[in-house]
Amino acid sequence: MNKKSRLLIIFSLAAIAQIALPLSMIAKRELVLRNGEPFKFRARPVDPYDPFRGRFVELTLQPTSAPWGEPTTESGSQRGAAYALITTNADGFAEFSVVRRSPPNEGPYLRVELSHLDGSDRAHFRLPTDRFYMEETVAPKAERLVRTWRSTNSPPLYALVRVRHGVGVIENVYVGEKTLAETASELEPYER
Repeated sequence: MNKKSRLLIIFSLAAIAQIALPLSMIAKRELVLRNGEPFKFRARPVDPYDPFRGRFVELTLQPTSAPWGEPTTESGSQRGAAYALITTNADGFAEFSVVRRSPPNEGPYLRVELSHLDGSDRAHFRLPTDRFYMEETVAPKAERLVRTWRSTNSPPLYALVRVRHGVGVIENVYVGEKTLAETASELEPYER
């Protein structure tokens, strides 16, 4: 095999790898959406705009703490990956029963990023699922709705998250019983 053939093979393998990685990420996400178990997470909104990724609603899904399920020697320094076991409360919203270092053998769970343990052995963490991308035409109204949403007198704002093998994907965002897009499209347009 000559040098030109080897370079062509190396180039081809590199091109295949560059295509395969994003395709595998998309396939994993779609698999979770299709086969994942649905959970409703209460949410608090923040609506940014990213010129490279388009319009999205950034959400802080709640809760972000749960009891730590392993022995600890000191509080505050337990950073890194952990696994939060999901349960559903009486209102139908997701909660976490316990957080631990290893994934459970059964039951739904999310892989989370542990930030710290407090003095009462509660784990505080960040959920990896926090963005919901919107159609560009509805996004400005949704942005206005989210900016003016108040948790006290408004219907609940929540994300329907599909969970499978520790991975969560937001399927949709709801304001009460309507999707965020439906609720936003009912708003009157306004001039800036």
